Parts: sequence; structure tokens; C-alpha cells
Amino acid sequence: MRLVIVLVAIAALSVASCGGDDEAADARDADDAFTAERAAHDTAEQAIAKALLKGDCAVAVTDHFVRRSYGSLEGCRAASEAGALADSVRVEDVSVRGDAANAIVIPSGGTYDGVKIHVTLVRDPIWKVDELVANIPAGP
Repeated sequence: MRLVIVLVAIAALSVASCGGDDEAADARDADDAFTAERAAHDTAEQAIAKALLKGDCAVAVTDHFVRRSYGSLEGCRAASEAGALADSVRVEDVSVRGDAANAIVIPSGGTYDGVKIHVTLVRDPIWKVDELVANIPAGP
């Protein structure tokens, strides 16, 4: 039913724009596309912030991420204790393609202080961190 309503609305907008100012319609379409892209970037950045700054192990990350990175929800929560989390995070780049996104972030404070992290996100139905990849030295 929603699809039919959306299609009818699109058809009505198409008819209404016939014979009108095509440049204005193109500008509105470009603005709408930019707004949708910016919204996707904003929500992806919010998921990154929840995962890296707040240690959100239940909502901001996928089950796949929790199992692969920590083994269990309890392991994730234990790793998110005070001192391990970043104080802030700088998002350098977000690339959204449909229901997947990639970002490069650099946290300040915590375990990954100053390290460039490649973040993979998926929309399920909200943006969630699915993978973090960073080149950090291991061991003493």
C-alpha cells in the first residue's frame, strides 16, 4: 500500500513539474539527494560515536561484531570499562553505498588513541558498526 502511495506521489510531482521551471526542479532534486546523503552520514557517524565513545555493545554494533571481536556480549561490556573508551573521535571520511558504509576515524583517548581505524557499518535497520580494522602493535 505504501509503495502505491509513493508511486502516485511521484507521478503527481512529475506531472506538476511538466512545463514548469526544469532548473528549479533539478535543484530541488539535488537538494533532496544531498539531504538524504547527509542524513545517512550523520546516522553512520552517530553509530560510530556510540560504539567508540559509549561502549554501546547492544545497539550500535552488530552481533557479528560482538562475536568476532569479543566472543560475547559480556566480553564486549568488560572491554568497554573506564579508560578503554575514547574521549572523542574525529571522523575523516564516510562513504555510504546503500545499506553499507565505510569510514575512517581517529579516536582521542582510550585504547586506540591516535590510531587510524577503518570502520565498516551496515544498516540493519539502523546503522551499526560491523567491523573495526586498525594497525596497532600487539604485545609488550
